[in-house]
Amino acid sequence: MYDWSKLDKLAQEAEQEKQLEEADKLRLEKELEAKRKLCDRVSDNLSIDLEKLNRLELSVLYELVLSFLDDEYNDSLFTEERKLAWKALKDPAFVNYVQLKQSSQNLIQQNELLKKLGVHLSKISSDASSIKATNFVSGMFAARQIGEEIAEGPSGGD
Repeated sequence: MYDWSKLDKLAQEAEQEKQLEEADKLRLEKELEAKRKLCDRVSDNLSIDLEKLNRLELSVLYELVLSFLDDEYNDSLFTEERKLAWKALKDPAFVNYVQLKQSSQNLIQQNELLKKLGVHLSKISSDASSIKATNFVSGMFAARQIGEEIAEGPSGGD
């Protein structure tokens, strides 16, 4: 007899994957719409009023400027997006925002790296301690052997 629960499980997984794909598609559409609105809002102004931007618009602008600064993606930007990126880079408040955000991301990455490194250094330290203990015991044993040989005196030879 065939186990239908496996087939049901596969169908559920396929449905979940489809829902995730639809959610990603919806999120991308929202980002594109926000980017279009932002381009329209800012394109006529000489400067960007950061205080009037909502979180999504600020995030889109940030990502747009990063892709503008990245040589690989710069060619794929539309003319309006390039103009918007230049306008954003001319605004000292936005440049400070980008620098602060990059600095905080760098600090987070450094902290994660230090945590990983700390675990490895701790392991190395404990391994070194056991090696020192082993070397100490071996040294004591060798010293005892040498002491016994000296105590016995020269054997046989002359």
